[in-house]
Amino acid sequence: MKWPRSYNSSRQVYHLVLDSSSIITLTELDILTEIFKRLVTQAGALRVIIPSRVREELKRSSISIDQYNEAYQVMVFNANDMEINLPQGLGEGEKEAILIALSLMKLSNVIVITDDKKARKLAKN
Repeated sequence: MKWPRSYNSSRQVYHLVLDSSSIITLTELDILTEIFKRLVTQAGALRVIIPSRVREELKRSSISIDQYNEAYQVMVFNANDMEINLPQGLGEGEKEAILIALSLMKLSNVIVITDDKKARKLAKN
Protein backbone atom coordinates (compact mmCIF):
# COMPACT_ATOMS: atom_id res chain seq x y z
CA MET A 1 0.00 0.00 0.00
CA LYS A 2 1.46 3.33 -1.04
CA TRP A 3 0.88 6.20 1.38
CA PRO A 4 1.01 9.88 0.47
CA ARG A 5 3.90 11.73 2.05
CA SER A 6 1.63 14.26 3.71
CA TYR A 7 -1.97 15.36 3.80
CA ASN A 8 -3.03 18.70 2.39
CA SER A 9 -4.95 20.44 5.17
CA SER A 10 -7.22 22.15 2.63
CA ARG A 11 -8.65 18.79 1.56
CA GLN A 12 -12.04 17.68 2.74
CA VAL A 13 -12.35 15.59 5.88
CA TYR A 14 -13.22 11.92 5.50
CA HIS A 15 -14.61 9.79 8.31
CA LEU A 16 -13.76 6.11 8.15
CA VAL A 17 -16.23 4.00 10.17
CA LEU A 18 -15.09 0.44 10.88
CA ASP A 19 -16.96 -2.59 12.14
CA SER A 20 -15.39 -5.27 14.35
CA SER A 21 -14.82 -7.91 11.66
CA SER A 22 -12.93 -5.37 9.53
CA ILE A 23 -10.73 -4.40 12.47
CA ILE A 24 -10.06 -8.05 13.22
CA THR A 25 -9.18 -8.76 9.58
CA LEU A 26 -6.90 -5.72 9.30
CA THR A 27 -5.19 -6.80 12.53
CA GLU A 28 -4.69 -10.35 11.29
CA LEU A 29 -3.23 -8.99 8.02
CA ASP A 30 -0.90 -6.80 10.11
CA ILE A 31 -2.18 -3.65 8.37
CA LEU A 32 -4.10 -1.96 11.18
CA THR A 33 -0.93 -1.00 13.05
CA GLU A 34 0.43 0.82 10.00
CA ILE A 35 -2.88 2.59 9.34
CA PHE A 36 -3.09 3.87 12.91
CA LYS A 37 0.59 4.89 12.98
CA ARG A 38 0.07 6.97 9.85
CA LEU A 39 -3.05 8.57 11.26
CA VAL A 40 -1.26 9.65 14.43
CA THR A 41 1.75 11.10 12.60
CA GLN A 42 -0.20 12.67 9.72
CA ALA A 43 -3.43 13.78 11.36
CA GLY A 44 -5.82 15.75 9.25
CA ALA A 45 -7.97 14.62 6.38
CA LEU A 46 -8.92 11.15 7.62
CA ARG A 47 -10.62 10.43 10.94
CA VAL A 48 -11.36 6.90 12.13
CA ILE A 49 -14.60 6.25 14.01
CA ILE A 50 -15.11 3.10 16.06
CA PRO A 51 -18.76 2.61 17.02
CA SER A 52 -19.22 1.97 20.75
CA ARG A 53 -20.81 -1.42 20.10
CA VAL A 54 -17.85 -2.41 17.93
CA ARG A 55 -15.53 -1.35 20.76
CA GLU A 56 -17.52 -3.59 23.14
CA GLU A 57 -17.27 -6.52 20.70
CA LEU A 58 -13.50 -6.04 20.44
CA LYS A 59 -13.15 -5.99 24.24
CA ARG A 60 -14.81 -9.43 24.33
CA SER A 61 -12.42 -10.75 21.67
CA SER A 62 -8.65 -11.16 21.79
CA ILE A 63 -8.13 -8.03 19.66
CA SER A 64 -6.92 -4.94 21.50
CA ILE A 65 -6.74 -1.51 19.90
CA ASP A 66 -6.06 0.38 23.14
CA GLN A 67 -2.52 1.19 22.04
CA TYR A 68 -3.95 3.24 19.13
CA ASN A 69 -6.41 5.37 21.12
CA GLU A 70 -4.88 8.57 19.69
CA ALA A 71 -5.76 7.45 16.15
CA TYR A 72 -9.49 6.87 16.51
CA GLN A 73 -12.59 8.17 18.20
CA VAL A 74 -15.21 5.96 19.82
CA MET A 75 -18.65 7.23 18.91
CA VAL A 76 -22.06 6.35 20.31
CA PHE A 77 -25.03 6.66 17.99
CA ASN A 78 -27.80 8.67 19.56
CA ALA A 79 -31.07 7.08 18.44
CA ASN A 80 -32.77 10.46 18.79
CA ASP A 81 -30.60 11.87 15.99
CA MET A 82 -32.60 10.12 13.26
CA GLU A 83 -35.20 7.49 12.87
CA ILE A 84 -34.22 4.71 10.46
CA ASN A 85 -35.42 1.13 10.40
CA LEU A 86 -32.56 -1.17 9.46
CA PRO A 87 -33.22 -4.66 8.14
CA GLN A 88 -33.10 -7.69 10.42
CA GLY A 89 -29.97 -9.82 10.39
CA LEU A 90 -27.37 -7.11 10.87
CA GLY A 91 -25.11 -7.30 13.89
CA GLU A 92 -25.24 -4.52 16.46
CA GLY A 93 -21.81 -3.22 15.40
CA GLU A 94 -22.79 -3.06 11.73
CA LYS A 95 -26.06 -1.30 12.59
CA GLU A 96 -24.32 1.32 14.68
CA ALA A 97 -21.60 1.82 12.04
CA ILE A 98 -24.21 2.51 9.35
CA LEU A 99 -26.25 4.81 11.60
CA ILE A 100 -23.14 6.78 12.58
CA ALA A 101 -22.16 7.04 8.92
CA LEU A 102 -25.61 8.34 8.01
CA SER A 103 -25.47 10.93 10.79
CA LEU A 104 -22.00 12.12 9.65
CA MET A 105 -22.85 12.37 5.95
CA LYS A 106 -24.14 15.93 6.40
CA LEU A 107 -20.79 17.03 7.83
CA SER A 108 -18.22 15.17 5.76
CA ASN A 109 -17.49 12.34 3.38
CA VAL A 110 -17.98 8.96 5.05
CA ILE A 111 -16.56 5.54 4.24
CA VAL A 112 -17.92 2.45 6.01
CA ILE A 113 -15.66 -0.61 6.07
CA THR A 114 -17.47 -3.88 6.66
CA ASP A 115 -17.24 -7.43 5.35
CA ASP A 116 -20.97 -8.06 5.89
CA LYS A 117 -22.65 -8.26 2.47
CA LYS A 118 -26.04 -6.99 3.71
CA ALA A 119 -24.37 -4.11 5.57
CA ARG A 120 -22.29 -3.15 2.51
CA LYS A 121 -25.37 -3.10 0.30
CA LEU A 122 -27.29 -1.00 2.82
CA ALA A 123 -24.37 1.42 3.31
CA LYS A 124 -23.97 1.80 -0.44
CA ASN A 125 -27.64 2.63 -0.92
